[in-house]
Amino acid sequence: MSVVRWLIEFGQLGLSFLGSLLGWVLIAPIASIVPKRKDWVAVIGRQHGKFLDNAKHFYVQACSSEPGLRFVFITERSDTFALFAGSSHEVLRYPSVRSIWFLMRCASAVVDSTDWIRHLRRFFLMRARVLQIWHGVGFKRIELDKWRNEAGRYRWFSNRRVFSLRILFYRITGRLVRYAAVCSTSTFYRDEVFSKAFLADRFPITGYPRNAFAATTGSKLLWWNVDQTLAEANGWEFVFKFHPSERNASRIQGRHLHVCHPDSDVYPLLPKSHALITDYSSIYMDYLLLDRPVLFFIPTADTYLQADREVQFDISTMMPGPVASDWPDLLASLTRQLLQDGYASERERVRRMAFDDQSQEAAVSRILDLIR
Repeated sequence: MSVVRWLIEFGQLGLSFLGSLLGWVLIAPIASIVPKRKDWVAVIGRQHGKFLDNAKHFYVQACSSEPGLRFVFITERSDTFALFAGSSHEVLRYPSVRSIWFLMRCASAVVDSTDWIRHLRRFFLMRARVLQIWHGVGFKRIELDKWRNEAGRYRWFSNRRVFSLRILFYRITGRLVRYAAVCSTSTFYRDEVFSKAFLADRFPITGYPRNAFAATTGSKLLWWNVDQTLAEANGWEFVFKFHPSERNASRIQGRHLHVCHPDSDVYPLLPKSHALITDYSSIYMDYLLLDRPVLFFIPTADTYLQADREVQFDISTMMPGPVASDWPDLLASLTRQLLQDGYASERERVRRMAFDDQSQEAAVSRILDLIR
């Protein structure tokens, strides 16, 4: 099975290399001479264009606050495309001719992951200014910093010579990009995370659009792609939002247990909750802005850190809440936290470090300033 897996991965690398040759030789030269429209902005969501996270919340707020610019959401997904049916808001299905033409003509693009480079989009956006607003501020290593510090069986990828060959391959295939700006939430994250993980002309501290909890409450777009049946709490109701790669979520059943669709947007639900339980997900950093209890459930901490991905900081200094390793301990900690919150000062310390006491409601206006 391992031989088959390696053959598949090798074949994918070959296809990626051939696609990049097509991009550099044919698409990039054409895209480079096509005149750019400074008032056109492409917004590309992660995982093939899902309507969630920072890309969604930027689009929602930008469409209503900047009428002088044309914002178009680019997606490969039929479900995302269907959300916009009958709406005046613009969405284009990639790789349609209209979407390709828009990508070649827009002067700016806003993205929140590295998925936007796939399927030749990176080459159609040649000469466009790409702003990266990423999808989390946590403590896991990302991008360049991760490549230099791989964990487990992939550690040999970080060998100096292998790393150099890897970077060369990423440059050739378009995987490694220099951004016009990579937006951060604080001085700490700019200096300690993003400037080490990305190549960019600027690393402005803008805040994150998804954390503007009060700025978009009246927008209908905000509630697109949200499990709205879960919006009201009633006593102790547990709302589960798993990573899209989780395979066992469908087995969870119970009168007071609710499972969100893994591709849905959970951020509009956060202000309606009373506490957050998470593992290593960076969502807890954003939740600190609500100043409510955060609990960490980590039954396999050693396995994750050794085999999956290393962290950049001492996690004991980054987790402002109780850490549980089993379900009974977690429930006991949750009861204590809801009755008597003992981590308020720790949450404030980490929140100040992550967000510089900066208003998140102004995040989109700061990003729009960069585009202008």
